[in-house]
Amino acid sequence: MEEKKKKIKKNLYRYDFDLPTGEIWIGETGGSISDLFFGPRELTDENICETPVIAETAKQVREYFSRERTAFDVPMAPAGTDFQKDVWREIYKIPYGETRYYAEIASPLKGNQQARAIGMAAGKNPIAILIPCHRLIGKDGSLTGYAYGFEIKEYLLAVEGSLLGFV
Repeated sequence: MEEKKKKIKKNLYRYDFDLPTGEIWIGETGGSISDLFFGPRELTDENICETPVIAETAKQVREYFSRERTAFDVPMAPAGTDFQKDVWREIYKIPYGETRYYAEIASPLKGNQQARAIGMAAGKNPIAILIPCHRLIGKDGSLTGYAYGFEIKEYLLAVEGSLLGFV
């Protein structure tokens, strides 16, 4: 998989993967991954350095796409509300190659929040793939929404073997 790095913003690098998903952006704050999202984005600050945690994350993401990695072990610090972080922690627990309904994520959380609130928190996830919101599906088995679109969600699920025949 050929990769090209382009400096974009302080502690944020863009990695171009030769995949249908297109560009992937990885950001780091204070030694932890704070952002991983699909482009395109318009960011301008040229004061950038490639940090060891960004380099390691890019390596692990490449391994994930080549089906050599099923879990990530980089430090993460997503910015969000306490509720969003609780939701993201539950989503993080969904095993590789499996999916969960939004309501299944709601039940372990305080107050047994509604599936709609879980979906809204999932949509704000700043660390795609590593916090695998793509593994959330509708109760009827439908793919439902995904911040980066159905094509990318289908692709990620297919990489994991959850959607046979797509990749």
